[in-house]
Amino acid sequence: MGPSHRRSRHARLALTVGAAAVALTAAVLLGMSLSDPAQPPSGATHTTAPAPPTPAPQTPAATPSAEAAPLAPPPASTPVTPPTRPPSVREVIAEIDRLIDNGVAEGAIRSDAGQDLDNLVHSLETKLATGPVDLTGPVAELRTKVAQRVLEGSIDRAYGDALDASLARLATAA
Repeated sequence: MGPSHRRSRHARLALTVGAAAVALTAAVLLGMSLSDPAQPPSGATHTTAPAPPTPAPQTPAATPSAEAAPLAPPPASTPVTPPTRPPSVREVIAEIDRLIDNGVAEGAIRSDAGQDLDNLVHSLETKLATGPVDLTGPVAELRTKVAQRVLEGSIDRAYGDALDASLARLATAA
């Protein structure tokens, strides 16, 4: 056997090994792209995306054609959630009205306490109808009234907390 015959044999061997590496990489990538990304492999607890496989080093003679290696799937995009807008004053007042009505209907708010709160809320609505209103004072008054009514037992704690949370939102409503 001459030196040129050995060289061509080594070149064919290198080409065969390179082609096998490309085929193996393509098979792995294809398997990954066909698997369900929402289903982690059994026993897997890793929650971040796996790093893409590192392709085997190739010799210049073993460069794959574009048909041999499929492209990796695009990275999963994170859904963009639009920023939430603050509730409007009218929306929060309607929420407070519903809380009062439901509390009275369930017996969690005594009817006279519900009527008292309704009067304060409707007075605030009347002021809003005439134009922009600084809500700081009226909201503080309502929060104080709710706290007093909870302490005296006219409003149960759960409804008192819900009303206070709604009143806090009213103070920051747009």
